[in-house]
Amino acid sequence: MTPALKTSKLALGTVQFGFKYGISNTYGQTSLKEIGEILKLAFDNGIRTIDTARHYGTSEENLGNFKLDDYNIVSKYFDTNDEKTLRQSLDESLKSLKQKSLYGYIAHSTSTLFEHPELWDILNQLKAEGLVQKIGASMYAPQELKMLLDKKMVPDLIQIPFNIIDNRFEPYFPILKSYGTEIHTRSAFLQGIFFMDYNKLNSYFSELVPFLKELNSNFPDSNSKAGFLLNHCVSNNNIDKVVIGVNNAEQLSQNINSLQQEIPSVNFSTDLRISEKILLPSNWPQN
Repeated sequence: MTPALKTSKLALGTVQFGFKYGISNTYGQTSLKEIGEILKLAFDNGIRTIDTARHYGTSEENLGNFKLDDYNIVSKYFDTNDEKTLRQSLDESLKSLKQKSLYGYIAHSTSTLFEHPELWDILNQLKAEGLVQKIGASMYAPQELKMLLDKKMVPDLIQIPFNIIDNRFEPYFPILKSYGTEIHTRSAFLQGIFFMDYNKLNSYFSELVPFLKELNSNFPDSNSKAGFLLNHCVSNNNIDKVVIGVNNAEQLSQNINSLQQEIPSVNFSTDLRISEKILLPSNWPQN
C-alpha cells in the first residue's frame, strides 16, 4: 500500500473542535484558525472524510465556517426517540454544517436503536429522501453489533474502536464486508495513552504498563510509534477509514509523515489481551 493510499484512509475526528477532549490533550479546544489549517492540510493530502456529531459541543458550528462540499461528512445523533427529534437533530446538523445532505448519519449509541427500533425505518426514509447516504451506528462492544445484525438492522456504516491491543470486532469484518458495510475505526492511539509516560499513569492503568514498556522499547520516538500504530489500522484491508483526532495542523502533519516511513513488524512478548476497563475510555477514572 502506497503512502498516499494510506493517508487517504485517514478521517478527521473533530470532537476537539467543539471542546477539550482526550486524556493526553494539553492544547485545549482547537481554534477556528487551527481548524482551517487542519482542513487545508487534510484536503491537500487526500483526506476527504470528516467525523463529527451534534453533541460535540460547537464542533459542527465551527466546521460550518469552512467550505466542506468536497468532504464526506459523517455525523451522529444522540438522545433521539422518535421521528420528530431525529429529523430535528439532522436538520440542526445540516444547518450548522451548511450542507444539504450528509454522507453518513449514525447513532452515537446502539441503545437508541434498540430502545426505539422504529427509528431504523425512519433512517431508511431519510436515505430515500436524499438527506443521508449511509446509516448505521457507533459502537463499543461486539455484542452490540451482533444484536444489531440479529435485529436485521444491517448498517451501511459503522464506527468501532480498533488498535494494536483492541481487535475485538475483527471476527465480524468478513460478514460486514459481505453486507457491503463501510468500517470506520477510532482509538488508534487510545486517546493518546500510548504516548504518555507510563510512570505517571494512574494505577488504574497498571495492566497496560508492560505493553507500554515494550512499545517504547521498540519505538522510542513518537514519530515511529505513531507510524507503527497507524499502520496497524490503515494496513487492514477490511478497514475503510481510520478516524484520528488532532488539535492542530502540526499534529496532522506528523501523523501523515509517520505513514511515509518503513515500519518494522514487531512481535510483542507481553500479553496483548487487555480488559475492557482499559480498552473503553468511558470506563476510565475522571482524574
